[in-house]
Amino acid sequence: MEGNYAANCRSSGQESIVCYDEIGVYQPLMPFCHSRDFERFSERILDSIHVYDTENGTVFFETLLSDIKHDADLKKTAVELTQHENTVCYRLKKLYVVCGLLPEEG
Repeated sequence: MEGNYAANCRSSGQESIVCYDEIGVYQPLMPFCHSRDFERFSERILDSIHVYDTENGTVFFETLLSDIKHDADLKKTAVELTQHENTVCYRLKKLYVVCGLLPEEG
């Protein structure tokens, strides 16, 4: 079971072997990733991003996907999106607010 969890945490395009002990904070989360509660949480977060993007003409979902793809490496994400790092940082912070994970700054 732990081997499956480690394989699921491997970065996209990564060919090397990932050990369970190396997946860090994902260890306690992996047993729940296919639970209905996790799916509802995920849908709530992702749906709010899609709705915001549609209503406001933003590309926060694209930014999130790129950030995940690059393991939260701001520089790589900015290069892929052809945006300044500060722009990507702003988008990610705004994304957390849109999702309800951070309060709106006053």
